Amino acid sequence: MRKKYLVTGFCILFIMNVYGQEYLFPVKRNDKWGYINSMGKIVINFEFDESYEFSEGLAVIKANNKYGFINKKGKMIIAPQFDFINSFSEGLAAVKLDNKWGFIDKHGKIKIPLKLDECSDFHNSLAKVKYKGYWNYITNDGKFLLKEKYDFVGAFSEGLASVCQNNLYGYINRKGNLMIPLLYEYAATFSEGLASVRQNNLYGYININGKVVIPPNYQEAENFQNGIAIVKLDTSWVSKVRHLMIDSLGNVLKEFDYESVYTSRWLGNKTVFIVTKHNKKGVINRKGESLIEMVYDAINVSEDSDLVLVRKNEKFGFVNKKGGVVIEPKFEFCRNFKNGLAAIYENWLPFDIFNIGSVVKKGYINKKGTIIWVPTN
Repeated sequence: MRKKYLVTGFCILFIMNVYGQEYLFPVKRNDKWGYINSMGKIVINFEFDESYEFSEGLAVIKANNKYGFINKKGKMIIAPQFDFINSFSEGLAAVKLDNKWGFIDKHGKIKIPLKLDECSDFHNSLAKVKYKGYWNYITNDGKFLLKEKYDFVGAFSEGLASVCQNNLYGYINRKGNLMIPLLYEYAATFSEGLASVRQNNLYGYININGKVVIPPNYQEAENFQNGIAIVKLDTSWVSKVRHLMIDSLGNVLKEFDYESVYTSRWLGNKTVFIVTKHNKKGVINRKGESLIEMVYDAINVSEDSDLVLVRKNEKFGFVNKKGGVVIEPKFEFCRNFKNGLAAIYENWLPFDIFNIGSVVKKGYINKKGTIIWVPTN
């Protein structure tokens, strides 16, 4: 009998845990926002002026012209009181009031005073902030990392971050020490031990010690992914070859004659390339073999989905990774799949980045193309 109770208790806990992790999607009806689940069932009623995706169990909502947070039951956790707020990241959320930014915890308590001009979310215990006209990093207990004044600070990657002072870039470590001097016109984030930097309008690569590994000979240079990077040559006037695939030593692995080549990743961390010729886009693999035919006006590959977003004849749809059409391009606009659904739009306004315009209608489809929520406003 005790065993039966234990099993039953475990099942209840499992169901509660799954329910707690259920992803909710913001939807709009009659100018009010609420939330549905992946089956299209209304979970949180339509009572907000704006609503956004959940992060760390809470979602940003707007009511009475102020922003606050709700939980997945629709309960108000932090009352609307701020002029703007970001989603929670690492237990803290950036909030704006009277044109100054600070950070609160999940109880609504101010952890970092509202004195910042601009700020980003926390990542690995640091957030980029602008204070008194200069960029810095702040710790989760409100301490500034840098003593120097920088015009720009980048995201940390592999222990280093790019910084800019007087239009010259270099790199600091997480203690704020300058590890690579301010020598460059531009400096990208490190990836796989290398970072692209620009000198005399040409790009090359340095390692984490600041040593030049691949000399600056390129018009453009992407970050390394899975041991390779795409670089662009200024040879279009003498050769069809415009882009090269190189390894971490600068050896040329493959030449391309496409108008553009961009590295991307799709599900499974597999490296692919979005290529353009005669203004049409497709996808190829590392061997140069075609995966998705070059017949599309736009392609967007996601690491989180096994379907690829495409645009053809001004309509959006989805193909699989072999190029087979799964959902015919018929939507005015849509986004990549996330947690099983993709957002679709009618009366789409490209400049309305928050998708909150009163004219825009937003809905959702599943991976079969079935409309789960008819676009409404």
